[in-house]
Amino acid sequence: MVDVERNFAYLDWAASLLQRGDLDGALEKARAAVERSPRFADAIELWAEALSAKHDFAGAASRFKQASALTPRWGHLHLMWGQALAQLGKKPEALEQFRTAAGLDLSAADQALLSASLEMK
Repeated sequence: MVDVERNFAYLDWAASLLQRGDLDGALEKARAAVERSPRFADAIELWAEALSAKHDFAGAASRFKQASALTPRWGHLHLMWGQALAQLGKKPEALEQFRTAAGLDLSAADQALLSASLEMK
């Protein structure tokens, strides 16, 4: 049985560490959340964002793909996945993710990032 409260605690902890710039700590807590709930896309996505912040764009793209299999209609995930792919120089794949993100719900901040990403084509 999954301890949902503990899983969210690890996820929140990872998000806080990522926001503060403690990338290794964020990765550790995100991995702990994924270990406890391997089908919890939020934890996998946060793990991917931490990898991106560490400039491990290949690892991040792999984790974004894994999370997308669980939540294919998450706009922010596709946007971040596109960012990682763009950093890897995979322009066609990045544009595909940006187009997918554009068709999904995005926050105002994500809309601005998407617009800036599409202008860099």
